[in-house]
Amino acid sequence: MKQKFFIHLFLFFMVLFGLWFILSQIDFRKIMKAEERIEQMEEKIGKWTFRYFQTEYDQFEEKRLDTLVANITRDLFENNKFQNEEIQIFVFESEEINAFAIPGKKIIVFSGLINFTQSEEEFLGVIAHEIAHIEENHVTKKISKEIGLSTLYALIFASYQFDIVKEIARTITSTAYDRSMEKEADGLALNYLIEANIDPMGYINLLTRFAEELDNLPKELRLLSTHPDSFERSEILRESLEKKTPASYQKRETESWQEMKALMSL
Repeated sequence: MKQKFFIHLFLFFMVLFGLWFILSQIDFRKIMKAEERIEQMEEKIGKWTFRYFQTEYDQFEEKRLDTLVANITRDLFENNKFQNEEIQIFVFESEEINAFAIPGKKIIVFSGLINFTQSEEEFLGVIAHEIAHIEENHVTKKISKEIGLSTLYALIFASYQFDIVKEIARTITSTAYDRSMEKEADGLALNYLIEANIDPMGYINLLTRFAEELDNLPKELRLLSTHPDSFERSEILRESLEKKTPASYQKRETESWQEMKALMSL
């Protein structure tokens, strides 16, 4: 018995020594530096991408519109402890029915998407979905997969490169997230809306309308980026909602929403 005990004790210390040796070989400073480089990369690509969209589309820069967007999204942000200073929303003029997140925690919304939405709840569902992509770092993962992480790292010390930025912008606006990321973002968006006491059926109904109506629209007006298989996604969300505690929601129809819709139609 003693011999068996000492063998087990010897093996235990051998495993412990082995773990210590392996951990001692890991350069944690390099790992931390890699994280720092990713942050630098995201910041730079975010600035470049935003600059690209500013050159390709007309941006609504009225301070009044910024106020309207802040008023409309206030409950969503405050109840989920999101900061307006960290996650910013910008509206660009385009008939494309699209909204997407870009690196640097920015959300770009096209006026075509606002015109397509029929209620404040539908619009807030889209914003909640894009916030989820930001919170789960889906944006950088998506770009890295399409462009290549090594290429993106190389941009940290590079000057503005139009061709690469154009490709990044194309990836953001016209390439779908993979199914698992979309499912995760939809699930989080559902929770964000419920936490803010915003009826999630607005977002679910919007996805259903995407599936029903987009095939009848001209190709250039269709939602391009993050909404493939909209009907399937709406059904999954309906099932998820049914499993949650029933709640009653008051319909949102604020003056800020009506004013923003009016601005988009000018």
